[in-house]
Amino acid sequence: MQLKEKTTDKLPDFLHLKQQYDNLPKGAQADLRRARTPDNIADLPAYYRWLGSTPPSTNMQRIAYLMPFVAQNPDAQSLGRQLAASKISEMRMFQTLRSEAPRDLEHLRRLIIQAKPKLDWREFGKTLYYWGPTSKRRILHNFFTPEK
Repeated sequence: MQLKEKTTDKLPDFLHLKQQYDNLPKGAQADLRRARTPDNIADLPAYYRWLGSTPPSTNMQRIAYLMPFVAQNPDAQSLGRQLAASKISEMRMFQTLRSEAPRDLEHLRRLIIQAKPKLDWREFGKTLYYWGPTSKRRILHNFFTPEK
């Protein structure tokens, strides 16, 4: 099922979406966690329960694909810095960020599962919503740049 990406609308409230995910029944959370690819998300009733009044889109599928694996922390460092601190190898970072969709998100999910980052969903949600070369480069830049 192909959905159009909406880029002219205002951004969803990613923090509210994380809270909605946390309030889903455990079975629905497990359904989202078990999705094998971002495209599989659109076939799950749990996805539509989680969305509530937010319109479905491929942007939202990306967010739902990674939401089960990232906890909320308003004071968190960037994803790139947390992956570096978790000793993720440079090779795996480049493999992830050079991959094309949907493989790039599948690789990213594996890295996230390994590193168990806690991120600020207000920022991480934007990264996933606008996922593309710029978002990937920002993660890579933060991976290699020391914190100031």
